[in-house]
Amino acid sequence: MKLNKLEKTDRHRSGSLSSPRTQPRLVNNLFGRYGHDLVIVWDADDVASDLYVQVACSVARALAIRQNQEKSETTESVQEIERATRAIEKQLQHLDEFKKWGETVKCSGEKIADRAERMKKSCS
Repeated sequence: MKLNKLEKTDRHRSGSLSSPRTQPRLVNNLFGRYGHDLVIVWDADDVASDLYVQVACSVARALAIRQNQEKSETTESVQEIERATRAIEKQLQHLDEFKKWGETVKCSGEKIADRAERMKKSCS
């Protein structure tokens, strides 16, 4: 089956249905799935072909549910990544604080050492 020919036909008709009477060579099967596209042959005069419409509706619902679950899983993954990113940012803030405290200790240590040196000199 040439699905791309059917797509071109649908674009010209501005619809998603084609009649087997107008396109008998495009659809070899009575039901087909091509990715997320469903193709069925339905004949208004043949009650038995109503089954293909019902099957297509069921498959379409199943595809929609699966796609929704995939989006939900993706959303959960993105949320987990965002939580991990926020945790890393918080740890980086702690590192900045540690650096600041270390510099304060270093500066204070130098002041203490300088004062001790001066006191030693004044006592000698």
